[in-house]
Amino acid sequence: MSKSSIIITAGILVIVLPFLGFPAGWKTFLFVVIGLIICLSELYGMFSQMYRENFLNEHTEVVNDVFTERRVNGKENKENYQQEDSTDSI
Repeated sequence: MSKSSIIITAGILVIVLPFLGFPAGWKTFLFVVIGLIICLSELYGMFSQMYRENFLNEHTEVVNDVFTERRVNGKENKENYQQEDSTDSI
């Protein structure tokens, strides 16, 4: 069962339980059990999400590709381009 279906089922039981005719002691016990089920399912979901995030952070490589254009001076840059152009045409 998924976490959401467990919580929905527990909520329906909480709504229906007072009308089922159980003695007061049983009702109290069942309300405590349903509350524990809701708490444990939430804790399980929280810890499994934390585990997944930590696992993904440790096993995922972050790539930061950055393109930068190298400029020294506008004049020198043009000279370098002219030299490259002249060698390419040979």
